[in-house]
Amino acid sequence: LSETERYRRQFQLLQKLGMDRREMAKALGRQFTIYYALPAVPPVLIGIPFILHLSRAPEPGVMVGMNSPGAIVAISLGIFFLIYAIYILLAYTNLRRNILPQGA
Repeated sequence: LSETERYRRQFQLLQKLGMDRREMAKALGRQFTIYYALPAVPPVLIGIPFILHLSRAPEPGVMVGMNSPGAIVAISLGIFFLIYAIYILLAYTNLRRNILPQGA
C-alpha cells in the first residue's frame, strides 16, 4: 500500500493504452494473489511435515484428540489463514478503490 501512487500511474497508463476497468481489476487480483501467496505457502509446505515429524517425539498416545499435534497444527493454520485472508481482502479492496479508475 505504500506504493499506491506508483500503482496509480501504472494503471492510468494501462487505461490510456486501452485496457478496460475489468481487465485491470483481474490483473490487480492476479498480482495480489502472487504477491501474498508467495510468502505464505512455502513456509506451510515446509513447516507442516517438520511439525508432524516432531510430534512423534512424545510417547504415542500421550497427545490424542484435540491435543494431538495434527489437530493443533490444523487449528493454528486455520486461524492464521483466516486472519491472513481478512488482511489480504482489506488491502486489496483499499488498493483497488485507490488505484483503479472510477466508473464502469
